Amino acid sequence: MGLRAVIFDCDGVLVDTEPLGRQVLARILEEHLDLPTSTSLAMAQAIWPTGEPLGLCLQKAAVAPLAHLEPAIRQAMARELALRSYAVPGMPSLVHLVHRTLFQKYGRPMVAVCSNGPKAKMNVSLWPQDYGFLDGSLILSAGDLGVFKPAPDALLMLAKQMGVLPAQCVVVDDSQAGLAAAQAAGMTPWAFGPESQRLCDEGLAQAFAPDARALKRLLHEQLIVEQN
Repeated sequence: MGLRAVIFDCDGVLVDTEPLGRQVLARILEEHLDLPTSTSLAMAQAIWPTGEPLGLCLQKAAVAPLAHLEPAIRQAMARELALRSYAVPGMPSLVHLVHRTLFQKYGRPMVAVCSNGPKAKMNVSLWPQDYGFLDGSLILSAGDLGVFKPAPDALLMLAKQMGVLPAQCVVVDDSQAGLAAAQAAGMTPWAFGPESQRLCDEGLAQAFAPDARALKRLLHEQLIVEQN
């Protein structure tokens, strides 16, 4: 059964906002806990791992209950994200190529975005100049369902909306949670980003791409060429 649709994670794949988020978290930890910068940065990294929802991470933080800090963190991030694009290099043009190719073949959008982050954050970080061609109904926050990745629910909903079987979807993600969700959904998981080979070696993905150029080769071989 050939691959027909692509579901991209957002943070770390389409946009690189996680470092910004940890910097903001560290700054707020400094202010609220009176910590030195080096300590707050290390703490922010430990509190907010890749792919994990901020709210849940703050609730589970060992240092103190920090859930009350989420609105301030979100507001500070929104201000920063509004100032410039955080698109991952090469990804807007690549995603546009895949969107256009699959739309021409199937006559409907076959590219979706699924994130553990809130929809409001995606609306700000996915700049129209970068990703305005995407169908808004196929940009989904798992949090809107109340079930975060690694649960497969959001991925399965997107497959249904695109009219394809889970086995016809490839999921491009940079996190353990996202790749595990793809496996649970019966989709093809591809790891992306600096840690992609490690994630693949650990059995979480069937293929890996450290950057947009490598991902383009994968898509060309496995998806675009196969379907033409």
